[in-house]
Amino acid sequence: MSTHFIAMCGLHNSIPQCCEAFPEVGQAAIYLAAIHELDEEQTKELEKKMYLDLDIFQFGNDYCEIQTCHCIDPSQHSDSGEYNM
Repeated sequence: MSTHFIAMCGLHNSIPQCCEAFPEVGQAAIYLAAIHELDEEQTKELEKKMYLDLDIFQFGNDYCEIQTCHCIDPSQHSDSGEYNM
């Protein structure tokens, strides 16, 4: 089992629009920050709370979140099919 972090974003009550797995929570937060052009304060809040509500009109999504997972194959969570080391 390998602990990894799943970065997701999308619209509430829908499947995530994007999903990627990372070995560190900070990497997942940076990935989501880059997609949404989050500022430093928002990025820190996302990394700390592992969830951030977004303004759909500003960011194109309602939320971004990071989930901890302990499964054997982290790549199964990635849209790219790769584990982002």
